[in-house]
Formats: sequence, structure tokens, C-alpha cells
Amino acid sequence: GRRLEGLLMILPFLVRPVFSFVRPPVFPGSNNYGPGTYGIIIPEYNTLTVTIAGAGGGGAGLSGIDDGANEYFGGTGGTSAFSGAGVSMVAFGGGGSGNWNGVNFPGAAGGPGGASGGNNANSAGAGNAGGAGYHFQGEDGNQWDGTPGGRGGFVRSIFTFGAAGAPVPGASYTLTCGVGGGGGWGAFATGSAAANASANIQW
Repeated sequence: GRRLEGLLMILPFLVRPVFSFVRPPVFPGSNNYGPGTYGIIIPEYNTLTVTIAGAGGGGAGLSGIDDGANEYFGGTGGTSAFSGAGVSMVAFGGGGSGNWNGVNFPGAAGGPGGASGGNNANSAGAGNAGGAGYHFQGEDGNQWDGTPGGRGGFVRSIFTFGAAGAPVPGASYTLTCGVGGGGGWGAFATGSAAANASANIQW
């Protein structure tokens, strides 16, 4: 009797409950983003892929001989980024190209945008297109095309849930997609604006 009572008293301390963590379900999905800044709440995922194609640089314009060559440039594409705890991905915009003044042809080419922070890809000049250079047709029928702007950078990261440095579901991150550079000025013809940055998040 007393032994049984004593055993029953200490039994709850001998048998400890075992708790197991059950993850919420993962619902696969994908979102695309254009120019702007977005607050991103990390969804439940098994594999999370973040891809950014940076904005291009503006194309060259055509100016007169009174202007110097490469005196006017297309705009540089805006910087794009994905950042938060443990993650900093950047795709820089492409550079704008320089004008032609009718004598010194062609204008300087816009440089490619760089990229950093991706664990899968960091490629300069592999992002979105730069703007086309001017197109000009003279009275004699001759045609000239200006130098295009540089392409933006390209960055991609692929995260596995639970891996070191991987975003935690429910955490807040910031995504920015830059605007493409404007076309370069020219008295006779202006260059074209470049493509904006774009991004995709897939899980």
C-alpha cells in the first residue's frame, strides 16, 4: 500500500513529457516585383529563391558639333537590393552611355552594373537591358544609331529552411527594385530610357 502510494507520487517526476515541434504547412508560391520598395514577410518554405535583375542605364543622345562628345550621358540605373537579418543582396544599375556630337563617333558605352551578396549568382551586366541609343536619319538618307546603356547587375540566392544564414519564416525583409536610367539628352535626338529592375521570390 504505502510503497504503491509513494511510487504514484514520484511517477510524474520520472516520466517527463516529450514535446515535438511541428512546422506550419508550406504553401508553394511565387511573386514578381517591379520598381519600388516592398516589405517582405518571409513565408513558410522548404527552399526560398530570391532573384533580382538590376535596372539598365539610359541610352545615348545625338548633339551638335558645338557640344563635346560624351558631354551628356544617359542616367544610371537605380540600385536594387534585398536585405534583412543575415542577408544583403545588391544588383547595381547599368551606366548611361555618352552622346555623339556628329564628329566623334560613337559615344562611350555605358558600363555594366555589378552585383553582390548572392549565394548562387553575382553577375555584372546580366540584368535588365540598357536603353537604346538615339536613332537619327539625315536628309541624305544616312542613318546613325547611338550607343546603348549598360545592362544592370544580376543576383540570386537560394536558401534552404533551417540552414545557417537562411531567413526565418515570419521575419521582415526589405526589397527594392530600382528605376531604369533616363535617356541621354541630344539636340538632334535623345536616347531611350532603360528597363526597370525586376525581382522574383519563389518558395
